Amino acid sequence: MRGIVLLALVATCASGALADAGGPVKPAEAATIREEIETRVRAMAAGAAAGDVQKTFADASMSPDFRMADSGSVYVDRDATLGAFKRDFLLLRSQDIRITEQLVAVVSRDVAMSTTRGVVSATYKSGTVIRDTPFVWTVLWTREGGKWRWVNMHQSLKPSSAP
Repeated sequence: MRGIVLLALVATCASGALADAGGPVKPAEAATIREEIETRVRAMAAGAAAGDVQKTFADASMSPDFRMADSGSVYVDRDATLGAFKRDFLLLRSQDIRITEQLVAVVSRDVAMSTTRGVVSATYKSGTVIRDTPFVWTVLWTREGGKWRWVNMHQSLKPSSAP
Protein backbone atom coordinates (compact mmCIF):
# COMPACT_ATOMS: atom_id res chain seq x y z
CA MET A 1 0.00 0.00 0.00
CA ARG A 2 2.75 2.47 0.91
CA GLY A 3 4.38 1.73 -2.47
CA ILE A 4 1.20 2.79 -4.26
CA VAL A 5 1.03 6.05 -2.27
CA LEU A 6 4.71 6.73 -2.97
CA LEU A 7 4.20 6.02 -6.67
CA ALA A 8 1.29 8.49 -6.76
CA LEU A 9 3.43 11.15 -5.08
CA VAL A 10 6.31 10.55 -7.49
CA ALA A 11 3.91 10.86 -10.44
CA THR A 12 2.52 14.08 -8.97
CA CYS A 13 6.02 15.51 -8.48
CA ALA A 14 6.99 14.53 -12.02
CA SER A 15 3.94 16.33 -13.41
CA GLY A 16 5.07 19.57 -11.78
CA ALA A 17 2.09 19.73 -9.43
CA LEU A 18 4.43 20.19 -6.46
CA ALA A 19 6.58 22.87 -8.06
CA ASP A 20 5.23 25.53 -5.67
CA ALA A 21 4.30 23.24 -2.80
CA GLY A 22 4.88 25.69 0.03
CA GLY A 23 8.23 24.58 1.45
CA PRO A 24 9.19 22.65 4.59
CA VAL A 25 6.53 21.94 7.19
CA LYS A 26 7.16 22.22 10.94
CA PRO A 27 5.88 19.35 13.12
CA ALA A 28 3.12 21.45 14.74
CA GLU A 29 1.92 22.65 11.34
CA ALA A 30 1.98 19.08 9.99
CA ALA A 31 -0.13 17.92 12.95
CA THR A 32 -2.68 20.67 12.22
CA ILE A 33 -2.81 19.69 8.53
CA ARG A 34 -3.26 16.00 9.44
CA GLU A 35 -6.11 16.85 11.80
CA GLU A 36 -7.84 18.99 9.17
CA ILE A 37 -7.52 16.30 6.47
CA GLU A 38 -8.80 13.61 8.88
CA THR A 39 -11.81 15.81 9.71
CA ARG A 40 -12.56 16.31 6.01
CA VAL A 41 -12.32 12.55 5.36
CA ARG A 42 -14.80 11.87 8.19
CA ALA A 43 -17.16 14.47 6.70
CA MET A 44 -16.85 12.81 3.27
CA ALA A 45 -17.68 9.43 4.85
CA ALA A 46 -20.67 10.91 6.69
CA GLY A 47 -21.97 12.41 3.45
CA ALA A 48 -21.63 9.06 1.67
CA ALA A 49 -23.31 7.22 4.56
CA ALA A 50 -26.24 9.63 4.26
CA GLY A 51 -26.37 9.17 0.48
CA ASP A 52 -25.73 12.90 0.04
CA VAL A 53 -23.58 13.50 -3.04
CA GLN A 54 -23.09 17.21 -2.35
CA LYS A 55 -21.74 16.55 1.17
CA THR A 56 -19.65 13.62 -0.05
CA PHE A 57 -17.98 15.82 -2.67
CA ALA A 58 -17.98 19.12 -0.75
CA ASP A 59 -14.18 19.14 -0.65
CA ALA A 60 -13.60 17.87 -4.18
CA SER A 61 -11.46 20.15 -6.30
CA MET A 62 -12.82 22.08 -9.26
CA SER A 63 -9.42 21.67 -10.92
CA PRO A 64 -9.27 20.33 -14.49
CA ASP A 65 -6.78 17.81 -13.04
CA PHE A 66 -9.54 16.19 -10.93
CA ARG A 67 -9.62 12.38 -11.26
CA MET A 68 -11.24 9.52 -9.38
CA ALA A 69 -10.76 5.77 -9.76
CA ASP A 70 -13.42 3.56 -8.25
CA SER A 71 -12.89 -0.22 -8.35
CA GLY A 72 -12.13 -0.35 -12.06
CA SER A 73 -13.87 2.83 -13.26
CA VAL A 74 -11.95 6.03 -13.89
CA TYR A 75 -13.73 9.37 -13.90
CA VAL A 76 -11.83 12.17 -15.61
CA ASP A 77 -13.77 15.11 -14.24
CA ARG A 78 -15.81 16.16 -11.24
CA ASP A 79 -19.17 16.27 -13.06
CA ALA A 80 -18.83 12.70 -14.37
CA THR A 81 -17.94 11.51 -10.87
CA LEU A 82 -20.87 13.32 -9.27
CA GLY A 83 -23.26 11.86 -11.86
CA ALA A 84 -22.04 8.31 -11.26
CA PHE A 85 -22.35 8.63 -7.50
CA LYS A 86 -25.82 10.20 -7.75
CA ARG A 87 -26.95 7.17 -9.76
CA ASP A 88 -25.32 4.78 -7.28
CA PHE A 89 -26.78 6.51 -4.22
CA LEU A 90 -30.29 6.31 -5.74
CA LEU A 91 -30.00 2.51 -5.57
CA LEU A 92 -29.33 2.53 -1.81
CA ARG A 93 -31.82 2.21 1.03
CA SER A 94 -29.09 2.71 3.64
CA GLN A 95 -25.32 2.65 3.99
CA ASP A 96 -23.03 2.50 7.03
CA ILE A 97 -19.39 3.54 6.65
CA ARG A 98 -16.99 2.94 9.52
CA ILE A 99 -13.48 4.31 9.34
CA THR A 100 -10.98 2.06 11.11
CA GLU A 101 -7.71 3.80 10.25
CA GLN A 102 -6.54 7.09 8.80
CA LEU A 103 -2.99 7.91 7.76
CA VAL A 104 -2.02 11.33 6.44
CA ALA A 105 1.35 12.08 4.85
CA VAL A 106 1.99 15.81 4.79
CA VAL A 107 4.14 16.45 1.74
CA SER A 108 4.24 20.24 2.03
CA ARG A 109 2.13 23.13 3.30
CA ASP A 110 -0.09 22.71 0.25
CA VAL A 111 -0.03 18.97 -0.54
CA ALA A 112 -0.99 15.93 1.52
CA MET A 113 -1.87 12.31 0.84
CA SER A 114 -4.37 10.40 2.96
CA THR A 115 -5.03 6.69 3.14
CA THR A 116 -8.21 5.61 4.89
CA ARG A 117 -9.30 2.08 5.71
CA GLY A 118 -12.71 1.01 6.84
CA VAL A 119 -15.72 -1.19 6.29
CA VAL A 120 -18.98 -0.46 4.55
CA SER A 121 -22.33 -2.19 4.91
CA ALA A 122 -25.18 -1.36 2.55
CA THR A 123 -28.79 -2.27 1.95
CA TYR A 124 -30.03 -1.69 -1.57
CA LYS A 125 -33.61 -0.88 -2.51
CA SER A 126 -33.62 -4.20 -4.39
CA GLY A 127 -33.21 -5.99 -1.06
CA THR A 128 -29.56 -6.98 -1.56
CA VAL A 129 -27.50 -6.58 1.61
CA ILE A 130 -23.70 -6.24 1.66
CA ARG A 131 -22.11 -6.56 5.08
CA ASP A 132 -18.75 -5.39 6.38
CA THR A 133 -16.97 -4.98 3.06
CA PRO A 134 -13.45 -3.59 3.59
CA PHE A 135 -12.51 -0.46 1.64
CA VAL A 136 -9.46 1.75 1.16
CA TRP A 137 -9.45 5.34 -0.01
CA THR A 138 -6.22 6.97 -1.17
CA VAL A 139 -6.63 10.71 -1.69
CA LEU A 140 -4.31 13.45 -2.95
CA TRP A 141 -5.16 16.74 -1.23
CA THR A 142 -4.08 20.23 -2.33
CA ARG A 143 -4.68 23.56 -0.68
CA GLU A 144 -6.70 25.73 -3.07
CA GLY A 145 -7.59 29.26 -2.06
CA GLY A 146 -6.73 28.46 1.56
CA LYS A 147 -8.98 25.36 1.71
CA TRP A 148 -8.02 21.70 1.46
CA ARG A 149 -9.51 20.05 -1.63
CA TRP A 150 -9.01 16.56 -2.99
CA VAL A 151 -7.90 16.48 -6.58
CA ASN A 152 -7.34 12.75 -7.00
CA MET A 153 -8.92 9.78 -5.24
CA HIS A 154 -8.79 6.03 -5.58
CA GLN A 155 -11.40 3.86 -3.89
CA SER A 156 -11.07 0.09 -3.64
CA LEU A 157 -13.64 -2.28 -2.25
CA LYS A 158 -12.69 -5.81 -1.34
CA PRO A 159 -15.28 -8.21 -2.71
CA SER A 160 -17.49 -9.72 -0.04
CA SER A 161 -20.04 -12.46 -0.17
CA ALA A 162 -23.64 -11.33 0.17
CA PRO A 163 -25.75 -13.47 2.52
